[in-house]
Amino acid sequence: MITCAELENLRSSWKGEVCIFGAGQIGKGTAYEVIKTAGFHVDFYCDNYVPTGTYVKDDLIVKDIQYLYEHKDDILVFLCVSAQYQKQILEQLGNHNIKDIVILDASDCYISQIMEEVDKADDETKKRWHAFYDDVEFLSKVFKKQMGYDLNIENPKTYHEKLQWLKLYDRNPAYTQMVDKYAVKKYIEEKVGKEYVVPTLGVYDTFDDIEFEKLPEQFVLKCTHDSGSIVKCRDKNCFDKEKAREILERRLHINYYWSGREWSYKNVKPRIIAEKYLEDDIDEELRDYKFFMFNGEMKCMFIVTDRNKGFEETRYDFYDEEFNHLNLTCLHPNATVPPHKPKKYEEMCELAQKLSKDIPHVRVDFYEVNGQVYFGEMTFYHDSGWVHFEPHKWDRIFGDWIDLDIRKENLSDKILGV
Repeated sequence: MITCAELENLRSSWKGEVCIFGAGQIGKGTAYEVIKTAGFHVDFYCDNYVPTGTYVKDDLIVKDIQYLYEHKDDILVFLCVSAQYQKQILEQLGNHNIKDIVILDASDCYISQIMEEVDKADDETKKRWHAFYDDVEFLSKVFKKQMGYDLNIENPKTYHEKLQWLKLYDRNPAYTQMVDKYAVKKYIEEKVGKEYVVPTLGVYDTFDDIEFEKLPEQFVLKCTHDSGSIVKCRDKNCFDKEKAREILERRLHINYYWSGREWSYKNVKPRIIAEKYLEDDIDEELRDYKFFMFNGEMKCMFIVTDRNKGFEETRYDFYDEEFNHLNLTCLHPNATVPPHKPKKYEEMCELAQKLSKDIPHVRVDFYEVNGQVYFGEMTFYHDSGWVHFEPHKWDRIFGDWIDLDIRKENLSDKILGV
């Protein structure tokens, strides 16, 4: 994983050409911006599938890969492809004795590492990395790219604009506990009761601390400080420890805050937690029930189904507070057969109200397992605030549900003067 210091040293010492291998979204997106911000002059692109001569970015073209092979000693290669293609391309480049290679993939690992260093660096370094380091500038650029319209941070109207505003200005220290996968358990116990907490089997600072011999035949591992890093063990006899190590150790080195400036994650201690494996005898899968709460009031929720089939097959179905199916999609289409209403729906609504009291907006997630409700997580910025609603009108409808007036009154004019 490349660091800021390594990039800066490489930039000052490298005298040859610079090539970006990968003319897709990664190579012409964030990775390109990182390379330019670090001070490198990019000379050309290479790609196994994009035709030679194709213009990619800022008048840069794809050169014939033979040019790279023939001038390998004078070319620095930034490999900017997704993880699934890296091994193949590294072997390809290695077969032609290309050794000067820096990997910048689609993950947020290297961005987090670089920004952690910049955050501790001098003013000159911060200025050089301003486009990535400054929260408002970074969010504005990503927002425009993802949402297709300019971010109005001074007078936000839409749901996704207001989520960016909350990232910047609603920085309640209590949120850190609420998003910490381990620390939140105490919060849930105090607010609604221990019976709603998924049993903890262990919490560890490193992967090597995990005492697998003490874990049951089925369990779940996840990082406490981010979103999405989860490893399930359905059968201990065929559990791939090394793959689990690769996933979790990589995530332990990421400050999740930097990828989307979701402030609540910034100060969470990175750890690994082992939990009881949940399995429902009624449904073939463990469904997520996610409630959108606004100052303690539930306005809508959605159910996640078919997640065990993979990302492409996952389905979202949205409902209003009366459990009427809504004409609304976000990231995933509706299920072919709408999921049934959970038996403990009203109980979930009551729990979500208690947990979200006095919070302008938070998503509260639950599971229902054999008639028992379990708390899942609290999410303050749904999909980081830049995933489209369809139809688009819901962006404004959700936005109207977030009342920022009280929060704005508590902020000084200096903070509001973005």
